[in-house]
Amino acid sequence: MNARGFRSLASVALLGIASVIAACQGQSGADLDGPQVQEQGAAVESAAADQANAKDDAKDDAKDEDEDAEKGPRHKAGRGGHHGKGGPAGFLMGAVEALDLSDAQRSTVKELMGELRGKGGPAQGKADKGGAAFSTLAAGVRAGSIDEAAVLKQVGEAKGEDRREAFAATLQKLHATLTPAQRRELVATVSERAAEHEARFEAMQERKGEGAPRPEVGHGKRGGVEMMLRGVTLRDGQREQIEKALASAGIGDEAPRGEKPDMKAMLASKKAMLDAFAADTFDAKAALSALPAGGGKGEGGREAHLQRMVASLKVVVPLLDEAQRNELADRLERGPMQGGMKRGRGAHRFDGDRRGGASRRADGARREGGERRGSEVRRPDGARRAPSGML
Repeated sequence: MNARGFRSLASVALLGIASVIAACQGQSGADLDGPQVQEQGAAVESAAADQANAKDDAKDDAKDEDEDAEKGPRHKAGRGGHHGKGGPAGFLMGAVEALDLSDAQRSTVKELMGELRGKGGPAQGKADKGGAAFSTLAAGVRAGSIDEAAVLKQVGEAKGEDRREAFAATLQKLHATLTPAQRRELVATVSERAAEHEARFEAMQERKGEGAPRPEVGHGKRGGVEMMLRGVTLRDGQREQIEKALASAGIGDEAPRGEKPDMKAMLASKKAMLDAFAADTFDAKAALSALPAGGGKGEGGREAHLQRMVASLKVVVPLLDEAQRNELADRLERGPMQGGMKRGRGAHRFDGDRRGGASRRADGARREGGERRGSEVRRPDGARRAPSGML
């Protein structure tokens, strides 16, 4: 079995061992600090990036297949393999690679991964992670009317339940495929690395003070409206108008975000899952249902984040003109690493100062409120170029 096959095994085992919460229910955003509207802006970029990068992921996977075939079955993609960039998946990868699997077991694992892909498992999860929902949301933004039910339907409970059923079935078969000794070896290795992860988490909590109040973020560079509308050109006073409308709706910068998940309880539930998997008898459905919610409909879940963002946009969109709605919709569709969504210098396109004031035209004159950027530029000879479509 080549390195690609081992990566497949890692993805399967990830469903229930050490990272089943993230795999089955989506990653929780509840650890993010800052106000609610900032959180919603980050959610825009994250899910839009998932949609924009889905095709690239498929190309990368195909490239990995070719590279693995050239380098041979002993080729490893570093500690933790392809999934080793942090998180429980990295722990799991090393443990899976250490197992002495028979040819029959390796064949079964490949079949399990194929079944999982066909039932909406991790391979499909990449493309499903908000892509359809944000396409629907972008269409509503362009039209000036957001259908909240239609947006949320794209990440509804039915899809999550189907995936959980597939995860449970695959995990059950994986348990039956491994010998008792292999299960114990796998669990022991993952548990050891999970303990290291837990120790780092506890040290981090001690450094920042567990239970300390979260810092409030005001109207600075990463503040609420500016984060949510990054890439959208606002007119004079429009930023303040939007902030006031959000505050009146109870979803401004100071709106509550819900409690962080109990990380100790989550770690304990993962340990219980590992212990159950190592035992001779194992009920995958029961083990999955016993895990705390971490990314579905809970306060920190993906759907909850999307609900809060939709609520904010339903307030904001009526205050935008057609050009601004199109800018925002473009952002939702193309992801954060293109156009005006890049981080760093030039990332923000608010007219004038950070409070929404007028900006300067190419000839140095102040641009009047509502005048579009790019209406005039300089030619190489210094002369002004007429706006596009007017020549």
